[in-house]
Amino acid sequence: MSIDGICGFGLNFTADGFRIAYGTLCLLAFLASFLFAPRYLSHDGHKKRFYIFSAVVLIATLGVFFAADLFTLLIFFEMMSLTSYVWVAHEESDGALRAGDTYMAVAVIGGLFLLAGIVLVYSEAGTLEIAKIREAYLLNPSLYPGRKFVAAICLLVGFGAKAGAFPLHVWLPKAHPVAPAPASALLSGVLTKTGIYGILVTGLCLMPGVEAFGLILVIIGLITMVIGALTAIFSVDLKKVLACSSVSQIGFMVTGAGIATLLTKNGTLFPGAISSLSAEPAILGTVLHMANHTLVKLVVFLTAGVVYQNCHELNLNKIKGFGRKKPLLALPFLLGGMSLAGIPGFPGYLSKSILHESLLEGLSEAGLSSGAVALSEWTFLISGGATLCYMAKLFFCLFIEKPVAGAGSSAEATKDYAAVTQKVVLLVPAVSLITAGLFLSVKYFGTLYEFEVLKGGLTSVAIGALLFALIMLTLNRGGEYRDKWPKWLDLEEKIYRPLLLTVLPLTIGLFARIMDRITDRLALLLRKTVFRDAPIKPERVEGTVFTRFVGHGMDVIVAKLKGKSEVEPEYETRLALRAMEQKENNLVTMRSLSYGLMLACLGIFVMLGFILYLVFIK
Repeated sequence: MSIDGICGFGLNFTADGFRIAYGTLCLLAFLASFLFAPRYLSHDGHKKRFYIFSAVVLIATLGVFFAADLFTLLIFFEMMSLTSYVWVAHEESDGALRAGDTYMAVAVIGGLFLLAGIVLVYSEAGTLEIAKIREAYLLNPSLYPGRKFVAAICLLVGFGAKAGAFPLHVWLPKAHPVAPAPASALLSGVLTKTGIYGILVTGLCLMPGVEAFGLILVIIGLITMVIGALTAIFSVDLKKVLACSSVSQIGFMVTGAGIATLLTKNGTLFPGAISSLSAEPAILGTVLHMANHTLVKLVVFLTAGVVYQNCHELNLNKIKGFGRKKPLLALPFLLGGMSLAGIPGFPGYLSKSILHESLLEGLSEAGLSSGAVALSEWTFLISGGATLCYMAKLFFCLFIEKPVAGAGSSAEATKDYAAVTQKVVLLVPAVSLITAGLFLSVKYFGTLYEFEVLKGGLTSVAIGALLFALIMLTLNRGGEYRDKWPKWLDLEEKIYRPLLLTVLPLTIGLFARIMDRITDRLALLLRKTVFRDAPIKPERVEGTVFTRFVGHGMDVIVAKLKGKSEVEPEYETRLALRAMEQKENNLVTMRSLSYGLMLACLGIFVMLGFILYLVFIK
């Protein structure tokens, strides 16, 4: 389907197996969020705003997945980023507005890189249609390979910013704790998947089989999963733990996209049917993990919403024991946590097992040393074990520990802790997880439950159990949860904000001062040469021919009316002075530039120059 006449390219949409499946999953996730929201937002003064912008975000998200070309994808991607800002800043508190600033900054930076990448792709391939980009590059081998790689990096930054991949993952731990729980579930479960989808498109359409780009994705994925897992273990805020968990799981998906880039040389975006693991295992594992993560985060974030709407707290030390004697709350959280941790029998085990085997195959084919392959494998397995550790920590805190005096104990006696629709919304995706896990386990039992494959999953489980025991005996000893994550490792506070608020303004200020001095010197030179004042002729009267003619005529009329014989040049002088004043104003306006406008124009020219350089340099 096409809608012509929009920005020259029009909007183009298409539907295939993956798009229909994930579009349906998005609709179900948004529906669950909308059904959960009325009770959660019952005392909120901005309910209408939440629903209106959520509807727009839904349309934009579907537009991203169903886009047939990169231009359409860009339009809806930016619409989704801008409108979802309202979710992050919904509470309008200082923390929410600060998190919103971070979210918007990352979104804008990502959008600029995405635009630059799309411009480069179009200049090289001559098309933006996703299905034809790879063919355009292959059919014209004379195309400059360096520009294609630069375009892929620009797209990676743009999509990686939305996905929450390192080093632009900083918005996730800040946005989720302040956003309403229904929005957090969608931010983590759905919106981040648009970034993963874009990374898959980039790797499989622009860079299929390109070893360097595939390894870059694998490295970014491994770093992301480790950072997310560590911060989740050390955090004591319920929603922050879940947000850092999302960062870690995004790392698994980016790693899968990297392996798919290394192994996929036929350019197939997604397998036509999920019926054979031999078709595109890395792609299949990534897509399964995307779907698993969407369902899991829908369950666990909405569970966090139930906790918050009762306790109005997210600190683990203040909400411990809230879920005791609440089986309809404990069961969904348990199923979601087990699937996320990769327990055999759940979708998470299947997706991580496929990604694990694909990782070993892809890195071996890329020619990496056995040491590098082993390091990558153990990073993967330990990160998977860390998932079990922090999810077990949350379950133990909420559903096993005895409640403390205060919010947890008072909430335990409350039977009406959640609306009926909220309980249904929690149960349906949780039951879907176990149903899908059983179905896929039966279907692939002979492949994914062999000892060599099962050994990796069991190793992660053992690592997770060991980490949980160590954390509970050391970091959380005495029944108190402590946040020991070093503050100096906060990239946003230690690097990004100082860079954007101090170093960058100083650099721009210095550059602006230099340009201002150059502009002043240029204006002075022009005033002394081209625009120098013409010498005044002694016989010339001030003013113009018009002022002399009109002014003298008015003076003659005034003199006749007053009966005077001598004509005084009163109006002629007034009009001449007014003309000189206007002339001087015009000269000042012409010779000076607005400081802000000058910087804006300069920035535009620098950006255009950069794009033109990348497009036309050989």
